[in-house]
Amino acid sequence: MQETIETIEPAFSNYAPYFETMGCIFETLTRIGEGGRVLPWLAKTCEPVDGGRAYRLELRDDVRFHDGRPLRSRDVRYTLERMLACSDVNDRMMYACIRGARALIDGEAQALAGVVIHSPTTCTIELEQPLSYFPGMLAHRMLGIVPEGSQLGPDKKLDMAIGTGPFRVVSFEPHRRLRLERNLGYWRPGYPKCQEIEF
Repeated sequence: MQETIETIEPAFSNYAPYFETMGCIFETLTRIGEGGRVLPWLAKTCEPVDGGRAYRLELRDDVRFHDGRPLRSRDVRYTLERMLACSDVNDRMMYACIRGARALIDGEAQALAGVVIHSPTTCTIELEQPLSYFPGMLAHRMLGIVPEGSQLGPDKKLDMAIGTGPFRVVSFEPHRRLRLERNLGYWRPGYPKCQEIEF
C-alpha cells in the first residue's frame, strides 16, 4: 500500500511521505548540512547560554509567512507549544528536555515556561539540563514554524498551511493531490528555481 499525505501539518512530519512535501512549505530554525553540521536557518544565530542549559535565538528579520506576516519569537513559542500539546505527535517526548515541556505534554499547563521572549526577534529556550546537540534538534521537520494562532481545520489543512517556505499551498485533496506554487516573497534570493510543484 502506498503511503499518502493526509494532512498539511508539520508536527506530523516524521513519516516518509511528509519529508519532501512539508519542507517545501514550512521551515525550521536550524538545518543539518553536509557532514552533519548544524546550520542557521530561520534563526540566524543559536548560541548556548549558561553552559548549554539554554539557547538564545536571534531570528532573521527578513522572513515573512506566506500571508505577509513577519516571523516573530511568539511564533517560535507557539509552534513548540502546539507540537508538545498534540497527543498525536509520536516524537514529542524528544522535546521533554525543554523546561516546562512535560507539564504541557501531561496536560497540566497550556503555556511553555521554558521559552523566554526578549524581543520580537530574540528568544531563549531553557532546558532542564545542558544539552550540546539541542541546536540540531531544532532542525526536525516537525518543528516547521507556523504563525501564532494557527489551527488544524476540518479539511486537515493548517489554516491554509501558512509557512515561510519556498512554496505556498494552492490546493490540497487529502490522500490525493497537493499543489504548490512559488512563494514570491521568499527570503532566500534566487529561490525557488521552479514555478510550481505537484505531489
